[in-house]
This record gives sequence, structure tokens and C-alpha cells, in this order.
Amino acid sequence: MSAPPSTRERILAGAAKAFSSKGCAAARVEDILVAADVSRPTFYKFFEGKDAVFEELSRIHHAQILGELVAATAAAHDATEKLDKAMEAVLRWRAELGPIGRVLDTEARVPNSRLHSHRSGVLDAVVERLQAEMHAAGRDEVDPLVLRALVAACENVADSFLAEKRVGVREFERRKAVLSRILRATLAVDGEAVPALPRPPGSPAASRAGAARAPRESRRRSPRGT
Repeated sequence: MSAPPSTRERILAGAAKAFSSKGCAAARVEDILVAADVSRPTFYKFFEGKDAVFEELSRIHHAQILGELVAATAAAHDATEKLDKAMEAVLRWRAELGPIGRVLDTEARVPNSRLHSHRSGVLDAVVERLQAEMHAAGRDEVDPLVLRALVAACENVADSFLAEKRVGVREFERRKAVLSRILRATLAVDGEAVPALPRPPGSPAASRAGAARAPRESRRRSPRGT
């Protein structure tokens, strides 16, 4: 049986609800108190005001994606696989982003906002880690701007999830294929294979590619010896 949430956790959960429904500017401390079911004196024992709790939610939010990227790359074996896993982690995180995540992410992209440093710090850490992982795997270091551009591409493609009414396997795999082509084509060395250029969804070429992959995927899923 899990332990009940602490008062601080209740305040953070209540704040997430308030900011999700009203946004940072419109939400008031009173909205947080009601959502968290705590008194005003109790709230101020933990936070100086709504800006402080909003920043704490942002720190948690950005630490989560950085932690997922670190875990994803640590489980991979070579540089290419590490990049693929990092890309997939960004896509999955973005696809599963809830209302409070969208509010925090939007605010963090405003250059002069309080949250901008959280976002820029994560981007710097991701580029630094990718460079270190490539070096550890015996790959030549590249200009950090190249890695920063790749991170921006991952983020931009992942943002397109917001335009989808539903994010299913097809939508996820489409973006994964696009980013795999961008990453591998950018960082490929002489003689290294690069995925085929993805075709528009619904095009004859895309349909043929999907049909060609299906038998191979079926064979991979079949038990050995069948």
C-alpha cells in the first residue's frame, strides 16, 4: 500500500491542476488552495507564492525528460543506437505530455520567462551528453551546433503531435522514421547505411514500403522454429 502524498506533494498536484485549467497568468493562489485542499498558511509554509510553485513544477518537468534521455542512452550499446533511443525518448515524452506539461513547455520557450533557464539548461545538458556518448563509442566529435540542430529537429517533429487528435502507433512510427533519417544521414560516416527517405503518408511508395516491412515484422514476431 503506497503512502499518502505529503502536504508539499498535494500542493504541487493542486497547482498542476490550477495551472492546467487556467494557465500561469490567470491562476491564483486561491485556485491552488482549493485544488490542493490546503489552507493559505499551510501553502506559505512551503512556497512564497504561485510563481515559486510554478517554477518547482518546471524543475520537476525538465528533470524528468533529462532523466529519461539519460536512461535511454545508457541502455544502448553504440553511438547510433544511443541517438535512436534518445530520439525515441523525446518522441514518447512529447506524445504523452499532459496539460500541465504543455503549459510549462510553452512558458519555458518564452525567452524572458522564469522557466527559460530550465529549458536551456536541459538542451545544453543533452548536447553535452550526446557528444560524450559519441566520443565514448569511438566516433569523431562534431560541432556542437550540429547536435543542437538535431535536438531542435527532434523537438520540432515531436511538437507536431499536438496537431493530432489521437497519437497511435502509426503517428508515432511516422515521426520516428523521419527523425531516424535526419539523425543518421547527418552523422553518417563513409560507407555507413542511411535509412530510405520517408515518403508522404498515403503515397504509393509509402504503401509499398509498409507492405514490404510487414512480412519481415511477422517473421520476427513468430516463435523460433515456426
